[in-house]
Amino acid sequence: MTMMAYAATTRDAQNVLGQRMLKTELLHPQTQGAQGRCRRPRSSTATPSCCLSIGEKLNSTNEFVLLAERSLFLVEKETDQRKPITVRLGQPYWTEHGIEAACPVLVEGMLVGRSDIRGADLLDAVELAIKFVNSYLEGVQAGWELHWPDGEIYGGVKACSPG
Repeated sequence: MTMMAYAATTRDAQNVLGQRMLKTELLHPQTQGAQGRCRRPRSSTATPSCCLSIGEKLNSTNEFVLLAERSLFLVEKETDQRKPITVRLGQPYWTEHGIEAACPVLVEGMLVGRSDIRGADLLDAVELAIKFVNSYLEGVQAGWELHWPDGEIYGGVKACSPG
């Protein structure tokens, strides 16, 4: 994806932030069984969940299926007041199979509602959702800082020591 396409996607997502998000059909958590894809013909009017692969949407559900989560704190510099922030990425889903996918994002404590970040495929939607979250968190208002739960200042990734 070009930088211009990424900027347009980010701008589109930012334009939606102030608006109430419309319900979006999301992937049901039980979409792929241990037996793999079912052999039921696609012409059938009822599509059982076993016939859908990961990332295909079901029309019957609008639940947020958690893919990843991160807990942070928004800390006011002057008073040291801490406000919990939880970033949640949902499981990506196809908006139009093979054409466009979306990854739902929640930033509880900072954003109201859910943002669905769109990409060319499922992985692209997840990558753009992560970039969107990092970009959004970098824009913390003056006088505030983001911290990890242990108090270390947040910089996008946490340094880990081996062992």
